[in-house]
Parts: sequence; structure tokens; C-alpha cells
Amino acid sequence: MLANLGAATASFFPFGFSIPCFYLYRMAQKITREEAERVARIYKTNRDAAAALDIAPQSFGRLCRKFGIETPYDRRMRRKKEDR
Repeated sequence: MLANLGAATASFFPFGFSIPCFYLYRMAQKITREEAERVARIYKTNRDAAAALDIAPQSFGRLCRKFGIETPYDRRMRRKKEDR
């Protein structure tokens, strides 16, 4: 499967640009709600949580909104508001 995925995407990029096999594998995987919840709970920032999933921070925020999960940023803002 991975060999087919790599071959299919290699011709997509111009000028001989290629993506490492690990990134192609991660792009082919779906991130589950449980994975996103766990990472959002463990890490302190959206950037760290996104890095743990090997996705962009913006994609992590979008994923959390899609699943209805509180992001580390949202958690920090909620706690800050509660302390007032």
C-alpha cells in the first residue's frame, strides 16, 4: 500500500520534489477522536499537540472544532476567565 501511495504522489509534485515516506503514511491515516482528545489533554499548547500528531497547528484547531474538543488554548482561556 505505501509503495503505491508513494508512486502515485511522486508524479504529482513538479521538479522532482518528493515527500518522505513517513509523511505520506501520516497523510493517509485518519486521526481519531480519541487521539485528538488525548493529545489536547496532555499538551500545554496547540503547537505541541499538533507536533505530536505531525500536523499543522491550524489543522489541529480545526480538528478539535470538528470533534467538539477543547484545545489547550481554549482550556487556558477558560481557566483565565474563571480566575477573574
